[in-house]
Amino acid sequence: ISDFLGPSPFLSLSDACKYGSIPLLDWIWDSSCTRAADRNPGWTLTNYLRSDPHYQNHQFAKSLEAAASRGDVAMMEWLFAHFPGCEAPEAVAYGAKEKGYLRVLHCLLAHKSPPYFAGRDSIEIGEGTVHISDTTTFWTDAAIKTATENGELVAIKHALALGDFQLAEQILPIGRCLLDYAAGCPTAGMINWMLDCGYLRRDEALAASALPNLARCGHLDLAQQVVLLHSPFPGDIEHWETHWAHAIYEAGICGQNAILRWLVEPPMGMKTLEQLSNSNLFSVAANRGHVDTMDYLYKQGLVCNFREVMREAINGGQANSVKWLLSNHSFDTESISSLNAIHWIAEHGHLEGCTVRAMNWAAQSGHLDVLQWLDSNRSE
Repeated sequence: ISDFLGPSPFLSLSDACKYGSIPLLDWIWDSSCTRAADRNPGWTLTNYLRSDPHYQNHQFAKSLEAAASRGDVAMMEWLFAHFPGCEAPEAVAYGAKEKGYLRVLHCLLAHKSPPYFAGRDSIEIGEGTVHISDTTTFWTDAAIKTATENGELVAIKHALALGDFQLAEQILPIGRCLLDYAAGCPTAGMINWMLDCGYLRRDEALAASALPNLARCGHLDLAQQVVLLHSPFPGDIEHWETHWAHAIYEAGICGQNAILRWLVEPPMGMKTLEQLSNSNLFSVAANRGHVDTMDYLYKQGLVCNFREVMREAINGGQANSVKWLLSNHSFDTESISSLNAIHWIAEHGHLEGCTVRAMNWAAQSGHLDVLQWLDSNRSE
């Protein structure tokens, strides 16, 4: 069972590191044989991770590089502990230096290889190491400056996302503007500020990227202002179409019907709505009980999997969504897929949607319990 449920035996440890999950590494490690004689039939990476010294050292280096590039010190410590005798190249440390990852550099320096003249025994019986020829080349002003800038960027963007402009201004570097950090900040206040400063007029791509956030919160007036800045759109409108489709999706799943209608009505809206056919937009709206949204999207011709939509409506406990679905689509027990679903529908007073066709299907399929239940509970 664990082999079936676990990760693929063809997933390398270095690729697994990119997921940031130490339990996943533990699973791969425990699934790997330690001797060539214990290898499973067929070719799998788990046959060699712990039983082939060359592949083991290669995977240690690649895995350490992947963990370091993510800034994941905990995963790096796991790798050092599990690969005694293995050594990673100095390039791993240089990559951390370029990104300004001081905690990663500190971890790497703590595990640097001993001088070669000291012999290899200290490596072979201890933990994995990384080769670093000169530690002074890493603690440079440039590395510290990059690390500081990384910290400032995260802090400023977090303050802007919270709408705390005063805090953001206090930690703003001299000579920089808050608007330089505004990309991706979803608050209406930030977007309003960018409108007032003319920032969105100068940056068309940033203006387009603001639409999904505005649609999610129902800020129709701001969305209209953003679009008017660049209307009519230029010849190349691919980035507008991408963000327009995303905005329609956000408005739909959040039940923001006013801005949804405004987004769908123009030709671009109808075109992008077609791209959302067979997406989970309808299902999420049903799960959240946005019946007006469902009705509007249905009338606009949005294609959906009604069985999946019904399942999500029932999972969300949305009786009104179920009622709308039964009123606008013909379901049988095969589509609804289980007697539990039929029970749920009956408890909420919507059994009239299950017709004689459902009984015929139950009889043909041999589901006598379903047939008996329908016969005793139907209203026809």
